[in-house]
Amino acid sequence: MKKLTMMLIAACGILLAACSSNTPTNTVEKAFDAMIKGDYETYVRSFYVEDKSEPEKVENDIQDLVKMIQRNAENHPEENIKSYEILKEESSKTGKWVRVGYKLIYQNGKETTSDFYLTKDEDGSWKIQMFGTDKLMEE
Repeated sequence: MKKLTMMLIAACGILLAACSSNTPTNTVEKAFDAMIKGDYETYVRSFYVEDKSEPEKVENDIQDLVKMIQRNAENHPEENIKSYEILKEESSKTGKWVRVGYKLIYQNGKETTSDFYLTKDEDGSWKIQMFGTDKLMEE
């Protein structure tokens, strides 16, 4: 009976890990969903912060970026995201970085495609690198 219980616990753990929302694509989807809903703080908190040695400064920078994005959204509503499509996800050579390709459709009908580069933070959560480049895919 103990073996059966242990096997069930292990199976549940595997299922939970497989259904985890901690994936690069899911992180990008959550960020875009937040933007569409006007939840700019959630969007900004999707970005990777490397130096957290001054938590108060980091928090101030986050709030400043939230305000800037909100002002832009209010001043240029035609440029707000209407919808998005995830096009691809690919890992770097070492797996440290992941590139997620996406297409954005704006309120004015314009469409653009681009990529986000993601890495894990110290908690193991995928975060978007604000200024990622293709060079990261060589790491």
